[in-house]
Amino acid sequence: MQSQVLAALASSQASINRPQGQGPSRLRCHRSLFGKQKSERASGSPRSNTSGGPEPECLPSTNASSLCPATSGSLGLDLATSIDCTLIDCKPQRIPTGIKGPITSGGQPVGALLIGRSSTSMLGLKILVGLIDADYTGEIQIMAQTLFPPLFILAGSWIAQLIPLPQLTGGVLPLNKRQRGEGGFGSTGTMAFKNSNWLNSSISRA
Repeated sequence: MQSQVLAALASSQASINRPQGQGPSRLRCHRSLFGKQKSERASGSPRSNTSGGPEPECLPSTNASSLCPATSGSLGLDLATSIDCTLIDCKPQRIPTGIKGPITSGGQPVGALLIGRSSTSMLGLKILVGLIDADYTGEIQIMAQTLFPPLFILAGSWIAQLIPLPQLTGGVLPLNKRQRGEGGFGSTGTMAFKNSNWLNSSISRA
């Protein structure tokens, strides 16, 4: 399997011309060998079991309301990647989905917990948990990480899912009166971190 992956990487890199003026990126477009694709899903209503056979095909859209569950008993809405990409190191990367908020349920905006699918974890791809707020209107992105790079992910691969959550903080006065809008990944506040080198130097000076 490893030899096949490395051979595919060499072949895809030879056929790709990187645009001028752009530096190297950890997330590149390549032909992928990873994940279940939209083309592998059959049309129809949600199934009662996803352990075998084709999965339902949801119409492509940039609207989060178009997302649908895999089965009639599924708690999550399946989420697919929108581009071919390769994770070339072990650092977390953001993968676009082409889906924009808000997420709705019964016509009302809701939040959602973004998690990975069980099949994704078994294939060596870790999906970092994310929280999508009810007033978020930007593109939903998947935070992914692998311990076995390089890892190829094809556009249309269903690697994550959204678990809808009702907003239970509606009666609590928010810190900011403005709507979140398209802001994400720390847009409502900054965080300060100190690495181990700073900590060790502080201890030695004490």
